Amino acid sequence: EEGDPLVAAALASIPQGARTNGVATVSDLETRHAAAAYEAMRRTLVPTDGILAAVPPLFREVLGSARARVAKAAEWVGVQDLEGSAQQILKRSMELLRTGAVAASVECLGQLDGRAAQAMSGWVEEARRRMVVLQALSVLQAQAHTLDTPYTPYSPTPH
Repeated sequence: EEGDPLVAAALASIPQGARTNGVATVSDLETRHAAAAYEAMRRTLVPTDGILAAVPPLFREVLGSARARVAKAAEWVGVQDLEGSAQQILKRSMELLRTGAVAASVECLGQLDGRAAQAMSGWVEEARRRMVVLQALSVLQAQAHTLDTPYTPYSPTPH
């Protein structure tokens, strides 16, 4: 219906970038999550305190990358979580994503902090953009269905 405020609100909620470029598919999100999660894990493995805090940042980053490769290799051979909760959160988030539960995956990542959270922030933004667009489409579909359904006034039957 022309001038429908619900339709206007749903359309206005769609981010401009999503209007022009679309949004990531769940498959795209899985691929990007894996890359971002690796970077998040790598960042959690970069030493920032203790004796290694005096080491130049570039060398700490290299050490973090080497530790991440070891952690990834250990995961491939079945060694349990080497770095505890950040790695567990990242794994759980991916498991949720693989079931199609994008919102639950994003919520799970809300438990991350520091450098790991920063590494996942772009992915979280991309996932949220997808959720906003799907929500808007759901509202538009519901409104279109309502407009296609003929109106039947309620008339109580007399007793």
